[in-house]
Amino acid sequence: MFKNQHTQSTFDPSVCRSRRGESNALRRGQPKIHRRNIPKQDIKIPTGTPARLSRTLKSHDWRRDRALIALRQKGYTPYSERKNPHYVPKPMRISTRSESREALTSLSLAFVANADFFPGHDYLFEVMVPFEFIAKAMGVLHEYDNGRKSYDVALHALSVLEQLEQIVVHRDKDRDAGQNKPVRIWLKPEFFMSKGIPCDEIRRSLIDFQNWAIKSGQLENLEKKYQRHLLNMVRLGIDIESKHALRQLLKKIKRSVVAPDLQEQKAEALKQIEDSIELLDRKKSKNLEAELDRTQRSVDNLRKKDKSDSIYWCMFVEWQKTTTPVAVYYAKTKLKAQYPHVNEYSEQFYRLLLEQEGIILT
Repeated sequence: MFKNQHTQSTFDPSVCRSRRGESNALRRGQPKIHRRNIPKQDIKIPTGTPARLSRTLKSHDWRRDRALIALRQKGYTPYSERKNPHYVPKPMRISTRSESREALTSLSLAFVANADFFPGHDYLFEVMVPFEFIAKAMGVLHEYDNGRKSYDVALHALSVLEQLEQIVVHRDKDRDAGQNKPVRIWLKPEFFMSKGIPCDEIRRSLIDFQNWAIKSGQLENLEKKYQRHLLNMVRLGIDIESKHALRQLLKKIKRSVVAPDLQEQKAEALKQIEDSIELLDRKKSKNLEAELDRTQRSVDNLRKKDKSDSIYWCMFVEWQKTTTPVAVYYAKTKLKAQYPHVNEYSEQFYRLLLEQEGIILT
């Protein structure tokens, strides 16, 4: 009797089975998989600025990272619990497992390999590829037989960097899965500074990258690539124009890195312009003074002569009274350039000058 009752009350897994239960049933008799993919540590990095920064990232020891130690002492907060005010993180041990360290290093290298380092764009250090591509570059993208893709290792590492406040992640709903997924990612200066790269070196790296793009002729290609990225975001319906807090944060990040050098370059450019204007004015004043001296000497010389035959000279003197010295100077300069063989103090010179200015008709 009791045996029959116990048999009737036994839970039937075929009636209600979770996804984990299905996986366990399919894996019956086989050992559980610890992890399917090992994050790559030899991700291909473009030469130049990304390669120079990645060398420091590869040698970073996460076991001595103070920010990571403080976060582990406090405890991780899963993405699903971030809006839960009653969730209390569970403190963890200080030492980080090798799997986590490998994932954080691989994700950091993948970010640097695909980040935008051109300081002329709207926002700085944006990862220009989808996060699924990042997971594939890390070697942790797993595709099931039914077509579902999984990259939990990359997502967990992304959550850790986000809680360390080293990146900015904009999430939006995926049309296929119906879940919030990271669609746009930006690196913060703390991402590099926490690895031992000072802010001045980051700024110099950006300037070097900009100079390289200008000298190598890649400026147009970089701009086209950035515009294609923005158009792709618009096509996917990913818009941050209404996210005012996010846009202000990204602008603040850019100003904190680029603004000091821009101010110095602006001040230097203004100083060069002012010096050029002052030098030009000085040269013009010297030329005008020399021209006035020559004119005065010619007047004195002509006064010593008989003025009865100097018809064009008299007409020139009368016209000179009706205009400015600068206009007279420019008129003589133009005539000298056109007739360099004509003597400046001859009647022919004044006749040509008056004809040039329309005083007399040819």
